[in-house]
Amino acid sequence: MYTKKTGKLKIMTVVTAAAVTIAMTASPVLAADKGSIIKDETVYVITSSDGSQKEAIVSDHLQNKNDVKKIEDISDLDDIENVKGNEKFKYDKDSGSLIWNADGNDIYYQGNTDKEAPVSLDIKYYLNDKEMSGADIQGKSGKLKIDISYENHTDVPFIVMSGFVIENDCLRN
Repeated sequence: MYTKKTGKLKIMTVVTAAAVTIAMTASPVLAADKGSIIKDETVYVITSSDGSQKEAIVSDHLQNKNDVKKIEDISDLDDIENVKGNEKFKYDKDSGSLIWNADGNDIYYQGNTDKEAPVSLDIKYYLNDKEMSGADIQGKSGKLKIDISYENHTDVPFIVMSGFVIENDCLRN
């Protein structure tokens, strides 16, 4: 049940943001030894309370099965950074060419994109069985129900998960 906190209205984090995870696996990448690199990609989409996209973070793992020294990947991400290890890369944003000095290691990197996610999200809120907007629920008490539906805009199957960060002092039961 959503409740007020001593004299101050609290906003549920779930009302201000929802996260959608879209996992795409086994994307091809180029390497000196074709077939030795497997690319796993996960897209984290941060949304507003109505399900509209606010931010998208892409996390990539290049599995280096045959200890390749240089891995050539293709990307259109902004703010690319290596998140595990010290391997350096050269990136040409115009062509999308991303060359990693892997030295036989797996590469874990992430970046941001402004592209719309291939899966859209629709969120409906119900307070005491009455449909309301996320903004209208703020400061109210009662039985909260959240319905989330997804629509895939591609022919590619996706795994989609939603997660919420909810403050303990705002909800109970």
